[in-house]
Amino acid sequence: MLAGLRAAGLQTGILTNGSRRTLDRVIARTSLDQIVDHALSVDAIGRFKPDPKVYQLACDASGVAAARIGFVTANGWDAAGAASFGFRVAWLRNDPTAPYPRVGAPLPMIATWESLHDVFVVPTEQPRHA
Repeated sequence: MLAGLRAAGLQTGILTNGSRRTLDRVIARTSLDQIVDHALSVDAIGRFKPDPKVYQLACDASGVAAARIGFVTANGWDAAGAASFGFRVAWLRNDPTAPYPRVGAPLPMIATWESLHDVFVVPTEQPRHA
């Protein structure tokens, strides 16, 4: 899925509450370094999601405004935090009865791994023939 998003010309990344050390270990044991442009840990600022300063890390690293960042999470609290910050959020809602936190944030798109490409990649307009 990440490789497909990247092939479509999108920047990809990880934004985790995990430590930099843990993130580096995961990346070293996988091929993620080949398919993510940004690997961001809260260690850089000493705060945890859903603090808005954490989501700002993605804007700063990518050079992209919050409203143009697609954010994927399986956690309702993270979906609410990211949506409140202004990201376009896809919630991988594993439990269909999981409640969305009542924080006044926009509702996220409910997605699956398989649908993420269609959620975030805008198809190019096909040429019209007369």
